[in-house]
Amino acid sequence: MNNMQIHEAIFRLAYDIKSHFSDIQACNKIDLAPMHMRALRVIWSQNNTTAHDIALVLKRDKAQIARLVTKLLTEHFIEKQANPNDKRSQFLSLTNKGRQLFERFEAKEKLLIEDMTQEISAQDLETFLKVSQQLSQNLLTIKS
Repeated sequence: MNNMQIHEAIFRLAYDIKSHFSDIQACNKIDLAPMHMRALRVIWSQNNTTAHDIALVLKRDKAQIARLVTKLLTEHFIEKQANPNDKRSQFLSLTNKGRQLFERFEAKEKLLIEDMTQEISAQDLETFLKVSQQLSQNLLTIKS
C-alpha cells in the first residue's frame, strides 16, 4: 500500500463519517456542531463533569470549550451546579431537553455504527481500533 492509498482511505473515511453525522443532525433538526454533540457525550458519560474535563477529553483549549458550554447553556441543553471542591469551576449536567436530544442522537448514531460495521469481524474491528489509536498517538508525538 502506498502513501496515496493511505491518505485517501483516511480522508474518505473521515469525510464519510462527518457527512453521515451531519445528515443525522439535519434529519433530527439538531442545530449544533459535531463538537457540541461530543461535549454532550462527555457530560452524559461522566458524573460531575467540568468544562476542564471536556477540554481534556476533546483536546480543545479553554476558550473553545467556554464558547461551546455557553451555547449549550443558552440553548438549555445543560445546566451548571456549584462544585463544592473547587469554587472556580461548576459541574455540568444535561437538562431534560439535553438528555432527550442526546438520546435521539445516540440511537441514530448506534444504527449508523451498526450499518458501518456490518460484515466486519469483531477481530477486524479490534484491529481497526488499535491501529487508529496508534495513528492518533503517533500524531500527538509529532505535535510535541
